[in-house]
Amino acid sequence: MIHTFQMTNDTDARGYIILRNHVLVHLRFAEVYDFKCDSFYSKYKLFERCIAEVGGDESKSLLFQVDFGSVFGTEGIFFKCRRMELVAVRPCDAAGEAIAS
Repeated sequence: MIHTFQMTNDTDARGYIILRNHVLVHLRFAEVYDFKCDSFYSKYKLFERCIAEVGGDESKSLLFQVDFGSVFGTEGIFFKCRRMELVAVRPCDAAGEAIAS
Protein backbone atom coordinates (compact mmCIF):
# COMPACT_ATOMS: atom_id res chain seq x y z
CA MET A 1 0.00 0.00 0.00
CA ILE A 2 1.22 3.46 -0.85
CA HIS A 3 -0.06 6.46 1.11
CA THR A 4 -0.62 9.28 -1.39
CA PHE A 5 -1.99 12.79 -1.07
CA GLN A 6 -2.43 16.07 -2.90
CA MET A 7 0.02 18.85 -2.04
CA THR A 8 -1.57 22.29 -2.09
CA ASN A 9 -0.06 25.76 -2.43
CA ASP A 10 -1.48 26.64 1.01
CA THR A 11 0.37 26.58 4.33
CA ASP A 12 -0.90 26.19 7.87
CA ALA A 13 -0.15 28.50 10.84
CA ARG A 14 3.22 26.75 11.38
CA GLY A 15 4.25 27.24 7.75
CA TYR A 16 3.80 23.59 6.70
CA ILE A 17 2.29 22.77 3.31
CA ILE A 18 -1.33 21.65 3.63
CA LEU A 19 -1.93 18.13 2.29
CA ARG A 20 -5.38 16.95 1.17
CA ASN A 21 -7.14 13.93 -0.34
CA HIS A 22 -5.17 11.21 1.47
CA VAL A 23 -5.64 7.70 0.05
CA LEU A 24 -3.97 4.29 0.26
CA VAL A 25 -3.19 2.86 -3.17
CA HIS A 26 -2.69 -0.89 -3.62
CA LEU A 27 -0.76 -1.75 -6.79
CA ARG A 28 0.20 -5.21 -8.04
CA PHE A 29 3.07 -5.80 -10.47
CA ALA A 30 3.58 -9.06 -12.42
CA GLU A 31 6.47 -10.55 -14.38
CA VAL A 32 9.06 -8.33 -12.67
CA TYR A 33 12.57 -7.99 -14.16
CA ASP A 34 15.76 -6.13 -13.17
CA PHE A 35 14.59 -5.45 -9.61
CA LYS A 36 16.88 -3.05 -7.69
CA CYS A 37 16.17 -1.85 -4.16
CA ASP A 38 18.31 0.32 -1.91
CA SER A 39 17.53 0.29 1.84
CA PHE A 40 13.79 -0.36 1.76
CA TYR A 41 11.77 -0.56 4.98
CA SER A 42 8.07 -0.46 5.88
CA LYS A 43 7.84 3.33 6.45
CA TYR A 44 9.76 4.10 3.26
CA LYS A 45 9.26 7.71 2.14
CA LEU A 46 8.89 8.03 -1.61
CA PHE A 47 9.89 11.30 -3.20
CA GLU A 48 8.46 10.57 -6.59
CA ARG A 49 7.14 7.78 -8.68
CA CYS A 50 7.56 7.25 -12.35
CA ILE A 51 5.91 4.55 -14.41
CA ALA A 52 6.69 4.63 -18.10
CA GLU A 53 6.07 2.38 -21.07
CA VAL A 54 9.26 1.10 -22.64
CA GLY A 55 9.69 -1.12 -25.67
CA GLY A 56 9.86 -4.83 -25.05
CA ASP A 57 11.64 -7.19 -27.39
CA GLU A 58 9.66 -8.51 -30.35
CA SER A 59 8.77 -11.81 -28.64
CA LYS A 60 7.27 -10.15 -25.57
CA SER A 61 4.49 -7.68 -24.87
CA LEU A 62 4.88 -4.11 -23.71
CA LEU A 63 7.25 -3.51 -20.82
CA PHE A 64 6.83 -0.94 -18.04
CA GLN A 65 9.69 0.72 -16.18
CA VAL A 66 8.85 1.56 -12.56
CA ASP A 67 10.99 3.92 -10.48
CA PHE A 68 10.10 4.91 -6.92
CA GLY A 69 12.59 7.58 -5.81
CA SER A 70 13.41 8.06 -2.11
CA VAL A 71 13.57 11.22 0.02
CA PHE A 72 16.48 9.81 2.04
CA GLY A 73 19.17 10.18 -0.61
CA THR A 74 19.14 6.48 -1.47
CA GLU A 75 18.48 5.19 -4.95
CA GLY A 76 14.99 3.92 -4.15
CA ILE A 77 13.23 1.08 -5.93
CA PHE A 78 13.58 0.37 -9.64
CA PHE A 79 12.26 -2.50 -11.78
CA LYS A 80 10.60 -3.43 -15.04
CA CYS A 81 7.42 -5.47 -15.37
CA ARG A 82 5.07 -6.78 -18.02
CA ARG A 83 1.79 -6.12 -16.20
CA MET A 84 0.41 -3.73 -13.55
CA GLU A 85 -2.91 -3.75 -11.75
CA LEU A 86 -4.60 -1.12 -9.60
CA VAL A 87 -6.10 -3.36 -6.90
CA ALA A 88 -7.72 -0.79 -4.60
CA VAL A 89 -7.85 2.86 -3.53
CA ARG A 90 -9.02 3.50 0.04
CA PRO A 91 -9.45 6.79 1.92
CA CYS A 92 -7.07 7.30 4.84
CA ASP A 93 -6.15 9.92 7.41
CA ALA A 94 -3.03 12.10 7.33
CA ALA A 95 -1.06 9.39 9.18
CA GLY A 96 -1.92 6.81 6.49
CA GLU A 97 -4.42 4.87 8.61
CA ALA A 98 -7.37 3.52 6.61
CA ILE A 99 -10.73 5.14 7.25
CA ALA A 100 -13.56 2.64 7.74
CA SER A 101 -16.15 2.90 4.99
